[in-house]
Amino acid sequence: MNTDERKWKRLTSLAREAGGVSGPTEPPPGFVTRVAALAMAVRNESAGVAWEWLAVRGLGIACFVSVLSLAVAWPLVRDAAQDDIAEVADLLVVADASQ
Repeated sequence: MNTDERKWKRLTSLAREAGGVSGPTEPPPGFVTRVAALAMAVRNESAGVAWEWLAVRGLGIACFVSVLSLAVAWPLVRDAAQDDIAEVADLLVVADASQ
């Protein structure tokens, strides 16, 4: 038997021994509002942490994909730029020869 089961059995036996409730059973004024406000604050905080975690991971993945795509495309861009420069040089030579 693990410790959680022992604790549960102990708590349930103590609750059985305690008997009925002798006193006010209504919560104090404002208690429900405070508990609800605390629950909403904790829920919103945990949602913000989850979004921050996803945003940071997403930013890292986006940077990795950008660098990877640049590394893959760089030779193609470099070769295309050299071809364009060669075409412009040919046009200049042809234009110079016609004058």
